[in-house]
Amino acid sequence: MHKTKAAHTFESVIVEFHKPFKKKTVLGTIYRAPGTDLNVFNTEFEELLQTLSGKNRLILTGDYNINLLSHMSHPETDKFLNILYAHSLLPTIKKPTRITDHSATLIDNIFTNMFDDNQLSGIIIDDLSDHLPVFYINRENIIKLKTTEYVYKNMRQINEENLSNFSLKLQNTDWCIEDFDVNAMYNAFNNKFSTTYNEIMPIKTKRIKLYHNKYKPWITHSIITSAKKKNQLYQDYLRKKTLESKIKYSKYRNKFTSIIRAAEKAYYANRFESLKGNMKETWNLINNLIKNNATGKPVVKEILSNDQIVNDPIDIANKFNEFFINVGPNLASKIPSVPTHASVRDTMPSPNPFSMFIEPCTEHEIINITNNLNNSKGIGLDGYSVKVVKYVINDIAYPLCKIFNQSFLIGIFPDKLKHAKITPIFKSDDKLLVNNYRPVSLLPVLSKILEKLMHKRIMAFVDKYKILCENQYGFRAEHSTNTAILDMIDNISQKMEQKHYSIGVFLDLSKAFDTIDHKILLEKLNLYGIRGVALEWIASYLSGRTQCVSIGEVKSSCLPVVCGVPQGSVLGPLLFILYINDIVYSSDVLNFVMFADDTNLFLSNSNLTDLITKINEELSKISMWLKLNKLSLNIKKTHYMLFHVRQKKLIITSRLKLTQMLLIKLSAQNFLVL
Repeated sequence: MHKTKAAHTFESVIVEFHKPFKKKTVLGTIYRAPGTDLNVFNTEFEELLQTLSGKNRLILTGDYNINLLSHMSHPETDKFLNILYAHSLLPTIKKPTRITDHSATLIDNIFTNMFDDNQLSGIIIDDLSDHLPVFYINRENIIKLKTTEYVYKNMRQINEENLSNFSLKLQNTDWCIEDFDVNAMYNAFNNKFSTTYNEIMPIKTKRIKLYHNKYKPWITHSIITSAKKKNQLYQDYLRKKTLESKIKYSKYRNKFTSIIRAAEKAYYANRFESLKGNMKETWNLINNLIKNNATGKPVVKEILSNDQIVNDPIDIANKFNEFFINVGPNLASKIPSVPTHASVRDTMPSPNPFSMFIEPCTEHEIINITNNLNNSKGIGLDGYSVKVVKYVINDIAYPLCKIFNQSFLIGIFPDKLKHAKITPIFKSDDKLLVNNYRPVSLLPVLSKILEKLMHKRIMAFVDKYKILCENQYGFRAEHSTNTAILDMIDNISQKMEQKHYSIGVFLDLSKAFDTIDHKILLEKLNLYGIRGVALEWIASYLSGRTQCVSIGEVKSSCLPVVCGVPQGSVLGPLLFILYINDIVYSSDVLNFVMFADDTNLFLSNSNLTDLITKINEELSKISMWLKLNKLSLNIKKTHYMLFHVRQKKLIITSRLKLTQMLLIKLSAQNFLVL
């Protein structure tokens, strides 16, 4: 229970701690401002103690601004001490806590009625402020603080020697895996690969000492040495109290502060320089700076399910998996039905008369793709890391080439490569709610290699026949958010020069990647020319997928994925932009600017009333397209803006939230209010 008090002469915060079979412990902190009436303070302070003392274990800390060293010559201070004694409270600090050139006063203290040989109190000599920090601790806790902590983890000993032995063993492996069945071929390869892998680098349970780095990354050994010297100079000053010792300490402290700031600045300058071209890691670094995030991913210890706290690790993992699996189907079930005569084909272009042919891959191509994979530390359910596969790719390129080409030939994606490991990452708000976590998916390394081979072939076909609309800037080479923004600004600027109003509607789709309907996707791919064996391969790639949630060392049971494109996959983003590609054909007048699932619509007109009418008509078409394609709009994150130049000034409305699918018709006056 927390209590706060704002008295006339002091401020306080009091907290009560309750433990079974023990006395209630009360911890409080008090601040009395200098110059306030000490007689009044004594009266009010005694009233506070009357409510707190008794059978309670009591600890009162704070800055009282009452110099206990002067109690013999100052009646009010002596009275303050007598009040403490009357309630069985004694000061734990006996030496000055504020030392200046001309005085040494004991104005900070910790008062308690807890006395035994295990209690330790004192002053810390530090220049954090002009008041010296004070402490009060149980000696048993000191022993606990010094106790080394360990965790036990299942790990492989992956080092240069083991990798070299692994490679040598693979070179001498008989890769005779001839078969028509792709799954049989992959299983035969995987059995030989994993057997050797486990033989050379077996999983062992290791005891790992928990090491908590108490220093910032820019704190070097020389800086630590300098800090110790600064503290020594401060202690010399407190002991000698001479002008010479003060000047010596002050000069060194100021120099030390500038060194610390320069070291921090240089550290982050080097970090940003090393991350040039890697936008993901750059933004991770920026977010860590802004949010002051601790490194590492904390394990989820409890969640709320059906109004009850769940803290069993396996139950938590299963609850997360059930939630993530059902996100797509649940959203799809809430989408309103459409008229029976409406069809996805209504907004599709004419079928492509040309069909895609899957060219065979080569060993050289597999090796190049593997060597260009990102060095992710994450390991999928297959247990193979990118580092290990990269090291031995030359030794396994031959059998992989045979398996992948057979996959392309008969249109089947190996089943063992369809299993995903999901890690829930906390986003914001309440940590007990599973919907406040986003799933990060890890797929087998060999799956990514095969996907990249197919991605390269699909993109070659898509680019050759210009299947993707020019308005799509996401997940495409030589396209980015920068080009999307420049295109958007250029369109708006041209209309403003013509004195036109422009409305921009910024759509946000709910869990778009999770709600992709496989049947609709395959129908669209067929119309685009990805048909025959190529379409069968995509259908096989999407079907029969499973996922489990991994939290720490615990994994949930595996569940089937029935809709959506695989998260964390190579092909998923490409399949998604092909899925929503035809939204541009749903309207003849809207100008589209898209970056993956972020779809922005623009329309201009010289007459504001006509513009509002027309934009609502076109949004009705967009609404129908979304329903036909089983996609949901996130109303809370969908906004619109109005752009117009009036009296040589750009007028932009705030990003007002849409309260419904269609824009609410607003008057011209409301639109033009900044």
